[in-house]
Formats: sequence, structure tokens, C-alpha cells
Amino acid sequence: MTLTVVLVSGVCVVVALEACTAFVSVWLRKSCAWLITHQDRLPKIDAKGLDAFMEHGWDPQLGWVRKPNTRHGEMGRDGVRTSYSLDRYGARRNPGFENRPVDILAYGDSYTFARQVNDDEAWPHVLSVALDKNVANFGVGNYGIDQAQLRLEREFSTHPAKIVIMTVVPETICRIHSFWKHFSEYGNTFGFKPRFELRNGHLEVIPNLIDSREKYFQIDRFYDELSRNDYFYRRKFCHDILEFPFLLSLARSWKRNLPMMKHAFTDRIGLTRDAAFINVMKRNIDLTADLFHRGEGTDLFYAICSRFKEFCRANGAEPVLVMIPQLMDMQRIKSGDHYYAEFLEKVGREMTVIDLADELISAGNVEDLYIHDRYGGHLSVQGNEIVARVLKPICAEMIDSTGLKVTPDARAYTFAEGDLLANPNTYFYSDFAGHEFLTAWLQQRDDILAALPASLSAPLPAAKSFELNGVIETEALLENIRHSLLTGSSLDAETMMWVNKFLKKFEVFKRIHRHYDREFRAIDKKDYRNAVLYLLMGEVFELAYRANGALQYLNILLKINDTLCTIYAQLTDAHQARFAKLLENERLHVCGLADKVGVEVCS
Repeated sequence: MTLTVVLVSGVCVVVALEACTAFVSVWLRKSCAWLITHQDRLPKIDAKGLDAFMEHGWDPQLGWVRKPNTRHGEMGRDGVRTSYSLDRYGARRNPGFENRPVDILAYGDSYTFARQVNDDEAWPHVLSVALDKNVANFGVGNYGIDQAQLRLEREFSTHPAKIVIMTVVPETICRIHSFWKHFSEYGNTFGFKPRFELRNGHLEVIPNLIDSREKYFQIDRFYDELSRNDYFYRRKFCHDILEFPFLLSLARSWKRNLPMMKHAFTDRIGLTRDAAFINVMKRNIDLTADLFHRGEGTDLFYAICSRFKEFCRANGAEPVLVMIPQLMDMQRIKSGDHYYAEFLEKVGREMTVIDLADELISAGNVEDLYIHDRYGGHLSVQGNEIVARVLKPICAEMIDSTGLKVTPDARAYTFAEGDLLANPNTYFYSDFAGHEFLTAWLQQRDDILAALPASLSAPLPAAKSFELNGVIETEALLENIRHSLLTGSSLDAETMMWVNKFLKKFEVFKRIHRHYDREFRAIDKKDYRNAVLYLLMGEVFELAYRANGALQYLNILLKINDTLCTIYAQLTDAHQARFAKLLENERLHVCGLADKVGVEVCS
């Protein structure tokens, strides 16, 4: 009798808890779209909402776009009303540049579009003014780099340009794995899109499956294919659903759903505001970081970046990839977890890559650079200005029409002439001249060697401190790097980090400064004429190329030696002898590479 009572009582308690959990789940779901129940497996499509979506943003191929010749308003920082307008091509209006040909294309997500600031405050417009060039803004909110790339391929012939800037947030690594946004962004039921898939090492496009109005009301017919091709269906969506038995599903997902239910409850009764949304954003950052640590995530992202690079160069354009972290990304980066840095370093070996994290951090109060600092909204006016400021020198170099070019007959090597510190070389869009160009380069280097003393190898430097009170002494740092490259049995991570920092600095500015701060920004921007620093940097990159054979190091060595050829007279006799040795090593590397690929140059 007692056992029966206990069993009956236990069953009643379980039933009561099940009913209570079901009621609370359904009740909270009404105000919190991120708590999902069985009804979200196949949500009902709102016909009126769909019609509005199709009128203002739907695209059968890409999923959604900004509609041409439209204008909208939205709230910006501190509740100030902002507006944006689209031109006839679907690009954001660029005031003052409407009737000018396109020089630079900007593709990507809402950080490219520059949501929540006015047309004349968006970074592509600020960059247009700074360069006096038309930067056409084709950013679209919530795009992954996959959609942006497909749109670029579809529309490039309509407005070709010499530079294409692809700007994305780190979360793009999640977006490229999505096929129906509802499976990762619960409630985004209209968000169907194409995606790429890696098959046997090759990218293949999976077209947007729901490409007509009728198909929105037939999702059940396509559900298996939608779920099969979406990375998040089983890894996130199915795991998060609260359904009968509710106690069991809550026990399975308690780490996510219990905090979510708590935040949804406090939001609903007014104790908190946006607590549930902040929790969602934090989880999104965790998922983003996790994908960057997984080979399957970065492999797909890298393949899309390669497609972007190859498409641009096949069409005579220079690709630039820009990563703009969201505010919560910044908080994680500042804590020491720069989880996408290694990936960007890999992509940076193939094309120009810019990570805005360091620039945003060094600007001071990071929260001021974003609009909604509670959950990391879009860049503020000041944040947009920083993006334009960073991009200006890079784009200026790429499009500088006054840069020296090799003449078709290549009877002279002109890249090592003039005051290259005051007027740095532009190496972009040079004419191809083949064997005659290489012959002219060899002759120019021989002429310099004839004026130098006999070559001597540089002595082994002693390791020493290079930073004091936050000030980096460049000469000491370069000597330390050279010491590590000469004595290390392997290329350690810290040494290569500094090598690549110098590579990026010189590629962008073609100058080296005597002192830098901890963010590796020049302390005195006018102090860049110390010839010894260029010699030391040349020796560093010669050793780096010798160590691992990466062409980017030989490329930068050639450019440094071009500069040294114009300032070697400022060196002491001992340093000139080292420069002679550097030129000899440069010749050995170039000739060795030429022999390897079957080009007769040095015979």
C-alpha cells in the first residue's frame, strides 16, 4: 500500500512538473523567439509578412537583397533617426559620386552597408571622399561571404572595378554553413539562401531551394533536403527544441535552455531588458569561435576566400578581405582569445587581408565605436571613420595612377629609382614584360653591386630587450628576430608573428619607423629614413625566405632592396658590405627559383 502511494505520488509529481515545464516553455515562447518548441519544426508562413518581404528584399537566387531605388529609415546611436537609400543598381547611394564611374567595389554584410548611420557617414562614402574615387557599396544585411561572392559574380560585369573589398564579420563562418536561417536564427522563416559545399576538395554551389512564392507554403516537401544541407539543423536546432516530453528535452538542453528561460522570464516581467538577446549573441560568438577551431568550418571559409581571390584576379581586380569584429568579438579578443587570427594569417598569404580588431582597440573606448553596446550593434560614425582611415593607404597604393610601371620593352628597371621613401613605389597593375624585365633587373642590381665594397656576411647579433615602457625600439627588435632566425632550430611562433607584422607594415606603407607602440603603430610618423633599419629588415626577410621558402618573403625582400638601392649611400662602409651580401643572396634566391621553374635568367 505504501509503495503504491509512493509510486502514485511520484507519477503525479512528474506529471505536474511536465505540465509546468510545458506551460512555462509555451508562455515564454510568445515573447522570446529564441525559445523554440515543436511548433518551430515546421513554422507557419505569414502570407502578409512574406508579401512584404518579397516586395522589399526577396531575391530568388541569393535569398534577399537591397531593392534598387528605395529609401528607408532606422534608429542610430542614442535614438537618432538615420536614413539610407539605394540607387538603380541596388548599391547604397554615395552622395556626390552618383554620376562617376566605379573605381572600387565593396561587397559583404551589414557592416559593409554600414547600417544605422546616414549615407554620408558610411565608411565606403568616407573612403570615396578620402580617395576622390567612387566606392560602390553593395553590402547586404545578414549576408554570409558566400552570398556576397555569388552576388559579386552575378553583377561584376555591370560595374567592373580594379579593387574589390569584401567586408565580413567573424560570424560569417556560421552564415556560410546555413541553408535555412531558421535552423540557426530561430524565427527567421523567410531566410532561405544558397550555400557552397566542399566536395572532394572542390567548391560546389547548392542553389537556393525556395526560389518562388509558392514554395514557401510547401516547405514540408523540401524539408529533408533543407535539413540535410544545413550544418545547424542537428548540431543546434534539434538539440534546442523543447517538446514532449518537456522534462526530458529540458534535461538534454539545460545548459542552454535554463539560462534562456531565466532571461526570457526576467525580460517579460520587466526586471531586465534584452537579457535573452544578449545571451543569444554570446552563444553565437561561442559557436563562431568553435567553427574557427574546427577544420570543417575553416576549410569551407578558406575555399570561398580562394574563389573570391581567383575571381577578382581573373577579372583584372585586386581582392581585399576585411574582417570587422562585432563588439562581443572585441571583448573576447581583448581577453586574449583572438580566435580567427590564425585563419586570417593563412588567407593573408594569398591576398591583402585586414583585421580591424587592433585598430578598433587602439582607438580607445571600444564601446563608443558601436551603436548598441548592450549586444554589439553596428559601427558608429566614429567606427566607420576608422574603417575608411585604415583602407585609405592600401587602396591609394592599388589605384595610384602615378606609380612607376615597367615599359613593354623593359629596357630599364625603374622600380629602384627616385626618393622611394617620400614617394613609395606602387607595384600594382604593372605591364608584363617577361625575360627582358628580369634581364633589366639583373643589370640594375649589378650596377649597384659595382658601386659597393666587397660583400660581408652580417655578424650574429646578441639577443637583447627591445621594449621599454611600452615603446618598441625597431632596431633592437629586428636584431632579435635576426638572432632567432639564425640560431633557432625551428621558426617559433613569436618570431614569425613579428616577421609577418613587419611584412604587413611594409607592404602597406613601404616605410619602417624607428619606434612603435605596443599596438605596433609608429610613434613618430615622420621618422622613417633610417637606412640601417631597411638593411636589417631585408636581412630578416632573406633569412625567413631561406628558412621556409614562402614567396611572400622573397617578394618583400625584392621591394626592400629596391628602396635600399636608392639610399645605400647613407650606410657606413660596413653596412654597405652587408647590403652587397644581401643583393648577392637575393640573386641566388631568384635565380634558384627561375631554374626550378625552367626559366633561363642567370646563365
